[in-house]
Amino acid sequence: MMANRLTSLAVLVMLAFATTITCVSAQNSALTPELLSKILGLIAREGIERDIPPLIANALGLSATGQSWPSRQEVYKETQSGILHFMAVSRGNDQDIVVSLRKPDNNPDNMYVFRVRRDGTLVTAVIFDIQTRQLTVLNRAEAQKKLEAEILFWNGQKLLE
Repeated sequence: MMANRLTSLAVLVMLAFATTITCVSAQNSALTPELLSKILGLIAREGIERDIPPLIANALGLSATGQSWPSRQEVYKETQSGILHFMAVSRGNDQDIVVSLRKPDNNPDNMYVFRVRRDGTLVTAVIFDIQTRQLTVLNRAEAQKKLEAEILFWNGQKLLE
């Protein structure tokens, strides 16, 4: 019974925190309806079903404490650079998208992870250190620039193949 109360309190705190997050405007976003349609089609055709682990899902506000986020994911690895590009959509009712990027030449243990609305609005972004399992909230301006570059990658590179 005490565990249920603590879980309920944790969910309430997360929801309260999530509602205070201000979204960056999607105005002039590179994620157009046409590109979104292509991405969703690619994920439907080639994606695999996997859960985003609780640590990351919770940090992005996608799930309750300790819960993973069931998703369908598409991963693309650039052969020459080794950069990993990742897109995921919910297998449930959540309409948000998770976009991720890992550059081995920069810091091989850092993964940038973004929660994005389907209109391109950035909700939140974190850097996940794979080695230490530590999360750092990404500066909004930096996050927006990295997100836009990643969306342009999916538009110009992966989807043209």
